[in-house]
Amino acid sequence: MAATAAIAPLALMSAPAAFAEESGSPSASASDGTSASPSGSSESSPSASASESDTSSPSASGSQSGSASGSPSGSSSASGSGKASASPSASESEDGFDPYTDCESFELDEKLTAQIKGLPSKIVAGSGWHGFKFVVTNDSDQDLKNVYIDAFMEYGDNTDEWLSEGLAVIQVKEDGKWTDSFQDYDVDENGKQASLTSSFVGLLDSLEKDSSATLDLRLKVKSSAPAGSSLAFSEAVYAGKDSTCYGNGDLYDIEILAAGSSADGVDDAKPNGDKPTDGAKPQGSAKPISGSLASTGSNSALPMIGLVGGFAVVAGAGAVFAVRRRKVGTHA
Repeated sequence: MAATAAIAPLALMSAPAAFAEESGSPSASASDGTSASPSGSSESSPSASASESDTSSPSASGSQSGSASGSPSGSSSASGSGKASASPSASESEDGFDPYTDCESFELDEKLTAQIKGLPSKIVAGSGWHGFKFVVTNDSDQDLKNVYIDAFMEYGDNTDEWLSEGLAVIQVKEDGKWTDSFQDYDVDENGKQASLTSSFVGLLDSLEKDSSATLDLRLKVKSSAPAGSSLAFSEAVYAGKDSTCYGNGDLYDIEILAAGSSADGVDDAKPNGDKPTDGAKPQGSAKPISGSLASTGSNSALPMIGLVGGFAVVAGAGAVFAVRRRKVGTHA
């Protein structure tokens, strides 16, 4: 059964408990009882070469040696009960729940997790695409509606450069093709929208109890990116009662190495122990999309993914990371 889309001006750190309309939903695949495990890797074939300007081609993948090669092969298919699709038709703003004013607090929900899996802990600038998984899991005994998910990566406080201003790019696989249409954006002082290229943000229309959804993402750091420490961020959030939002996420330490460096034997990045503790005010809006993005272990309602723009985060010991992010619009 296909889920309907919920489209409105929305904050990442808050979500409507029940807010939907019959206006459009993309396709997604589902399986009974188990979370999906898309097969393959974004570094599996040496048949293609990546350019620094590529933000939409599915053909490029990177090695850690500084030269890009390969063809991503990870998919979001699940073994199971079929697929539903609808063409997008919802407007980018609707009346209804307004988390900017209605969500006043944020609490950790340890039954909900949002994890980045397979992203290297060290990345050589110019080494091409690195595929990873974004996995959101609902271990509670109740279904969740309108679950906001995001991934973001930015330098720490030791450089004046910004990964989110084009030095790093995150894409998601949609219908077998890579796209950057799920990137967040900020608005500069002239009202111009600027993409935050090292971001991904979306909406799961529903996430059933004891189920998970998995998305294929990939990251590229351009050769012009300076060496330095960075943080990757993963998060999932939903709205509860009495203006309270609930969610969970993790921070990951990622070291950017200078172009031409060697990073052999690098482990996958692991959560560093910090957790999101509070929400920040949003800007931007949601818009509908179409396509197969998430594999889910739920056995009925299929997930809807919608773009949410202009979110900001405040994360425990990663507060500097959030402060840097909120500055993006001032010099984009």
